[in-house]
Amino acid sequence: MKKSIPEKHIKRLSELGCYLRELRMSENITQKEVSHDVALHHNSISNAENGYNITLVALFTLCDYYNVPIDQIFIDIE
Repeated sequence: MKKSIPEKHIKRLSELGCYLRELRMSENITQKEVSHDVALHHNSISNAENGYNITLVALFTLCDYYNVPIDQIFIDIE
């Protein structure tokens, strides 16, 4: 049986995804380019940007790639 994600966490994941998308788009690069540069599957990039669950390792990798401190990612997320 699959465990459901609480609504407040779904909202947080969505906000995180929007932030990651904004970072990528501000660099004017595609998901495929990010995927290639950081050696994550392009589905992982897409899933993260669309508010699906993301692993901590993938999040750390993306923060390093965009040169953003991990705590900055969470500043505006309630």
